[in-house]
Amino acid sequence: MGISRSHTTRGASYSAFSTVHPANPASPLFLGVYATMLADCALVGPYLLGEGRTLTQRARVLVHNGMADDVDIARHAAAFAEAQT
Repeated sequence: MGISRSHTTRGASYSAFSTVHPANPASPLFLGVYATMLADCALVGPYLLGEGRTLTQRARVLVHNGMADDVDIARHAAAFAEAQT
């Protein structure tokens, strides 16, 4: 589904959730606490893109105040997965 990270600093909490669209090629997903997101299908194995073809990868990052459980992440992830573009 995706990755969630929560962090508290100076008494304030924030969280980030990251996911890739299910139409993307299979990709390992990394979300750092320092706002880095990586999703690279070439890490799984070779990816051959035919001549004249294009590859569009979609990803979503949701950043919010509070801890990860304070937001209905499953609802946001499901809505993103259903989106065609």
